[in-house]
Amino acid sequence: MENAIASPTCIPSSDKTFGPRIDPSCRAFDFTLLFEDVFFACLPSIIFLVLLPFHIRVLARSSRFCTVRSRLLLAKLVVLIGVFAAQTALLVLRSQHAIAQTNASLAADILSIVGIIGAAGLSYLDHQRSLRPSTLLSLYLPALVLVTIPRARTFWLMGGRASGEAAAMTATLVLTTFALFLESMEKRSSVVAKEKKSRAPEEYSGLWPRTAFAWLAGTFRAGYAKVLVQDDLPILDSRLRSSALRQSLVDTWAEYDHRAPHSLLKASFHANILSVLSAIPPRLCRSAFYFAQPLLINTTVSYVGSGTVDISSGRALIGAWALVFLGIACSTAMSSYQSTRFVTRVKGGLLALVYRQTVKARTVDLGETTAIALMGTDIERIGFNLLQIHEIWAAVIEIGVAIWLLEQQVFLACLAPVIVILLSVAINVPVSNAAKNSQLVWIKKVQERIRVTSTMLDDMKGIKMLGLSTVMSNVIQNLRQVEIQTSKVYRKLLVWNVLLSECPQNISPLATFAVNAVIALRSNSQSLLTAQAFTAIALINLLTNPVIQLVQLMPQLLQCVGSFERIRDYCNDADGGGNSTSNGDSSQSGNTPTGSSIPLHTLAARSGTGVPDRIQGACKHVITLENNSFTWEKSTPPFLEDITVSLPKGSFTICVGPVGSGKSMLLQSLLGETVCCSGPVPKFASSVAYCAQQPWLENNMIRSNIVGVAPGCDLQWYKTVVSACGLEMDIKSLGRGDQTVVGSKGINLSGGQKQRIALARAVYARTEVLILDDIFSGMDAHTVDLVSQRLLGNDGLLRKLDATVILATHSHKLNSFADTIITLENGRMTHVRSPQELLTVGSSDLDLRDNNGINVLAEDTEASHTTGTATESLMPLRLSTDDAHEYAPDATRKNGDWSVYRYYIASSGYITIILFLASMAAWIFCTEFPTVWLKWWSEANEVEVNKHVAMYMGVYGLFSVFGVVAIAVSCWVGIVKIISNSAFHLHHDLLMSTMRAPLRFFTTADTGSLTNRFSQDMELIDMNLPLVMINYISTAMSATAKAILLLIFSQYLATMSPVVLALLYLLQSFYLQTSRQVRLLEIEAKAPLYTHFIESVAGAPTIRAFGWQSHYEERSHNLIDQSQRPAYLQHCLQSWLGFVLDVLVAAIATVLVAVVVTWRDKFSAGNVGVSLVMVMAFSSVLMRMIKTWTVMEASIGAVARVKRFVADTESEDGEAGGKVDVPRDWPTEGRVEFRSVVAAHSVDAALVIKGLSFAIEASEHVAVCGRSGCGKTSTILALLQMIETREGQISIDGVDLSTMSCTDVRSHLNVVAQDPLLMPGTVRFNIDPFGNALDEDIIRALERVRLWAVISEQGGLNKEMDPAMWSAGQRQLLCLARAMVKRSRVLILDEATSSVDSETEAIMQDIIDTAFKDCTVIAVMHRLTHVFRYGKVAVLDGGHLVEFDSPTALLSQGATFSRLYHTSRAGRRL
Repeated sequence: MENAIASPTCIPSSDKTFGPRIDPSCRAFDFTLLFEDVFFACLPSIIFLVLLPFHIRVLARSSRFCTVRSRLLLAKLVVLIGVFAAQTALLVLRSQHAIAQTNASLAADILSIVGIIGAAGLSYLDHQRSLRPSTLLSLYLPALVLVTIPRARTFWLMGGRASGEAAAMTATLVLTTFALFLESMEKRSSVVAKEKKSRAPEEYSGLWPRTAFAWLAGTFRAGYAKVLVQDDLPILDSRLRSSALRQSLVDTWAEYDHRAPHSLLKASFHANILSVLSAIPPRLCRSAFYFAQPLLINTTVSYVGSGTVDISSGRALIGAWALVFLGIACSTAMSSYQSTRFVTRVKGGLLALVYRQTVKARTVDLGETTAIALMGTDIERIGFNLLQIHEIWAAVIEIGVAIWLLEQQVFLACLAPVIVILLSVAINVPVSNAAKNSQLVWIKKVQERIRVTSTMLDDMKGIKMLGLSTVMSNVIQNLRQVEIQTSKVYRKLLVWNVLLSECPQNISPLATFAVNAVIALRSNSQSLLTAQAFTAIALINLLTNPVIQLVQLMPQLLQCVGSFERIRDYCNDADGGGNSTSNGDSSQSGNTPTGSSIPLHTLAARSGTGVPDRIQGACKHVITLENNSFTWEKSTPPFLEDITVSLPKGSFTICVGPVGSGKSMLLQSLLGETVCCSGPVPKFASSVAYCAQQPWLENNMIRSNIVGVAPGCDLQWYKTVVSACGLEMDIKSLGRGDQTVVGSKGINLSGGQKQRIALARAVYARTEVLILDDIFSGMDAHTVDLVSQRLLGNDGLLRKLDATVILATHSHKLNSFADTIITLENGRMTHVRSPQELLTVGSSDLDLRDNNGINVLAEDTEASHTTGTATESLMPLRLSTDDAHEYAPDATRKNGDWSVYRYYIASSGYITIILFLASMAAWIFCTEFPTVWLKWWSEANEVEVNKHVAMYMGVYGLFSVFGVVAIAVSCWVGIVKIISNSAFHLHHDLLMSTMRAPLRFFTTADTGSLTNRFSQDMELIDMNLPLVMINYISTAMSATAKAILLLIFSQYLATMSPVVLALLYLLQSFYLQTSRQVRLLEIEAKAPLYTHFIESVAGAPTIRAFGWQSHYEERSHNLIDQSQRPAYLQHCLQSWLGFVLDVLVAAIATVLVAVVVTWRDKFSAGNVGVSLVMVMAFSSVLMRMIKTWTVMEASIGAVARVKRFVADTESEDGEAGGKVDVPRDWPTEGRVEFRSVVAAHSVDAALVIKGLSFAIEASEHVAVCGRSGCGKTSTILALLQMIETREGQISIDGVDLSTMSCTDVRSHLNVVAQDPLLMPGTVRFNIDPFGNALDEDIIRALERVRLWAVISEQGGLNKEMDPAMWSAGQRQLLCLARAMVKRSRVLILDEATSSVDSETEAIMQDIIDTAFKDCTVIAVMHRLTHVFRYGKVAVLDGGHLVEFDSPTALLSQGATFSRLYHTSRAGRRL
């Protein structure tokens, strides 16, 4: 062994000095024993023993997870006992040999023994009380291994006099290594039975498997073997679950003033403080390893350039380079892992907080910001930007250290890059502030577009019926254009930000070497030595890289702050009010069969109880109002005034009044959804169920909508409720019964079916109070009789339940059921009377007929009513096109599709892309080639001092300046031009495909998924993808340039290049198989969350009324966790890739240095310097290249989704060509003819129209009647070309409608739909969306429907329309005004008067008779009050036309129409 025997000149006391390096005459390149005893023995043991009590205290508080009866535990203890024995033997041996003793040897050996004893105790305790291996032991044992290696080497170098100590130390090393291996093993098999639940694999992994991301092995195998689905991914770590994160955030934020600026930001960091701090130590280690590189470069270049050969120093250099690069790999992986967990925690907490505030807050309390915008924009940007949070403080430290080290190399010249950096930062501060402000404006435009798009997608049936597809697509595309133009300001500032951050990289070396050259010339010294030059350039790189990060991260940090403030404002607005009527945040016990507010056995208890006796016996009031006043907005005067009413328990109260009188507002005021201006705040003493005027249904199965949040279905009660609500035959007629999905907003159902399902949900909940807002308006007379009798009659289900019912209605036939009738007019109560009192005083408009008459009629017609419902069932259950796109196995999800890149390049513009690539290549050349120029300069300077210094300096400066110009051009083209082009064209393609899709697409597509495409996908396309693409191209070019330089200046590495290239290819291929799929799953996993948010916002009053907030929050937590699952995994996959690449670069660097050391005489110092500088930068560039490539491959998934959606989504017009163009004033007459029409809602659906033939002459008014489900609405949809016409022909004025574009057909017709459609925008836009009418015409129409006075008071035609402020009846009147403004010879009314009172109905009918006298009118109607004003009546049954004649003639026949008419009119008789 080399130097095994000490030289005779060695001083015996050399090992007893501190050193650290021992005299070479004793041992070559070794430490002294004293140094090793202090730093390699005492220090690690002391640190471990200091931390041990804290760790034990934490474990002592934990429960037991694992059993002690474990072979793994036994093996760990046996090995640690072996280490203890070896350490004891070392203590004994050293005490007997003076040569091995130092002043610290006894303390070192004793502390080592005590440390091993502590490690054994910790291992025993940790094995029981922790799922994963001990982190403290995972740090202590490898530290022992590392420090034991040089200690064992020292004893072996001391020769035979210390052979015993050497053997003992070697045994310690081997056993400690084995102990480390055992401590890193998972103990999953030892987990006790009660803890064996589904957990994330990382919860069982130790520190080093987590650092290497070994727990991802199963995911990689699955991703390589098959197409992944959500269930294939590891579940989320329990510490990252959103429910706990939200509670922690809420509790922490409670300690702050919610109104104080940045309070939510501070609370988010405070609530996750341990997660934040855990990334700091590895990040500091990473900085330390980085700064070891230029020092090693200096040492290595000096070693090659020196004349003497010290093989030990060369070997040490190899080990040092390997250790530094492996240290970089491990520290980077650890800090990235902890940062990812921190971001996941912050996002999970914020998402859950926003949802909680959304379901908690009343509509009147929320500002303009929407929960969807916060979720899709702000929280996503917070997550993206916070990933780099630790780079900010680390950059400051690294800049300071780099300047200090640079000063050691170039003295005063180090000030040059400092000045460049300070100028860059100083200029960037106002740029960042301006960027922050411009981004706020941009985000508002994004939110506005998403709000309008979401509203449109929510009511595509109405958009299509009214022929507004082109109008709305133009509106949204214009909003997109405005958004892009607005974002240009931010993106131009971003270009300045990138330019200012990249300038130091090109200018700093120039400034440094220029100042150094000037100093050298003045002092007549050498300006640049080779070792000095490359050490300086390495330090400048280490200086400029954090500057680039700091400057680029500053605006991102400001973005985060702004996003946190928007979320804080939203949450504070949400705290401004709340639901004061419900019983807190509970489930209102009536939701479960076992905890019903009204138990099932009470159904028979009150059978036969008369109404008067029941009310007289009721002494308890469920709610009382005393002189209360209510308004919609805090800043407006009250509309409801002096409301005084008491509702006895078990009573049935009806609220009546004309349109706009305040009926719906009164009901919502009872629920606490309005602002109470005076009087006590309403509060129910009982559980509440609520049915809104527009039924709120979730995109789920019928049964799920009825059962609600109950954990199971009480089948007996469920059948009872379904029967009482008249849903039995409707459900039987559907192919999958009550497992049929209703679609977004219940689009697969008729209006009456939606109302009955919502009513069934309210009844099923068995609450003590039911608030029903005009819930019978969409049902025909037969259905109203049937349902009302079964629920509200003397033996009705709600009577038996003794439930308190409050109903707002226009249906007079229900008045006879009431105990109390409240009459409202202009926001005031005019009457509160019982039916008996009204009989006494007389009434012309209230129905007080005998209940038995209704009962008999309803029961007699039940069979005939239910036979037709099958005809109206809209869609068979199947996966939507959208879902099929996302979940069908598809090889391109694994392997990618190059055509997607061509599609994206085409959308960006070929010339723009070419210009970008050319400027980027010029920038990379001007950045990389100066290193070669520096080599030539330094070598020339060593030959002759300062020879041609002006030439070398001038060319170097030229490269720097051209580099700055090139980066400016490439960033301008990439960030301004490419983004503008691609953002516009891809959004246009997506929007056009959506608008052209047939109605059946929207009956099955999920609104949340579609919204996700317009928000999340566009967010990726707008910023993430272009920036990642720019980064990838720059890093790819840079990596290529560095690789070429490496091969040129280190020829022996060329032999490694095929191996390295093969490894890189296999790595990216293997990685992308999984990463690409996980990224797509991440995008898709957000769709259910979007849907849940959208539906919860729409149904928030219903959720609060039922008291279901906690259930929906729990559901949101599950969906948040599901969406976080692939996102978190994607970040971990990227960190794994970075770790593997760092290890690969460590291997390259080690081989390079080994080659240099072995054949040092074959290399010049300059070549080595170029190579090492390239390797130093190559590691980070290579990692960024592969990472940005994989991120780009994943982000391109958004483009792939757009491309596939555009290609696969069917157009309702089929092939674009061959369509007939009609004149602008078509139809000129309005003659409508059906010829043997057979139609269905889709190709594979059941027929809904069966051989329909009839003709409607020009200007003829025709009423279409029939029971629910007979095919009335389907006939209208067929006329509007919205369902599949299989046979026959529909023509208007002789033009076959199938030969025209569907949008053209609808845009030339006039439609007033059953569900009134009001769009985001002004009153003018809603009344005249085509922009063809004069203001005078609009005002005249509004005056005719008696709404102009209200609108003029609110701000006139330019006032933004807020649909929530208008009652359903008023919205319907606005729609009629829109029809009056639009000029068409054909008017279609689809139950247009169902939501208005009889007086308003008469007004609307007068308008139809006069304003549309010369138009052909086709009116679908349930209420036949004014049917005799129509020239003819078409009666449908089961999709067939059964009667078609004048109403007088049909009435005289005593057939179907006669029965319908008498049933409808029965309720009008006094």
